[in-house]
Amino acid sequence: MQGAVTIFGQRAGSLLGDDGRVLDHDLVGSGSDVVFLHAAIGDRRLWDPQFPWVADRCRALRCDLRGFGGSPLPAGSFSHAQDVAELLQARGAAWPLVVAGSLGGRVALELAVAWP
Repeated sequence: MQGAVTIFGQRAGSLLGDDGRVLDHDLVGSGSDVVFLHAAIGDRRLWDPQFPWVADRCRALRCDLRGFGGSPLPAGSFSHAQDVAELLQARGAAWPLVVAGSLGGRVALELAVAWP
């Protein structure tokens, strides 16, 4: 894990894709997978109030979409949904429950349509 930090007593880090993309994220807990996708007004920290509670009961993942928080915005075109799908695959989350708001909701819909 690149750039790992401690959060809520667990490890967090960055996923570096083949095309050089970086998605900062937190993955905590065990059990059923729950993924949090943030709104356009912030980053993954928008889920701070809910994240520890869910992580005590499930395996919780939240990421900074590209251009937010610790995930840089690339020069070319990209897909947030593709990024999230690849992050989920890399972290072994096959059928997660997705919790999202605003921009994250749009990404969740794209994810559901493209990878049912």
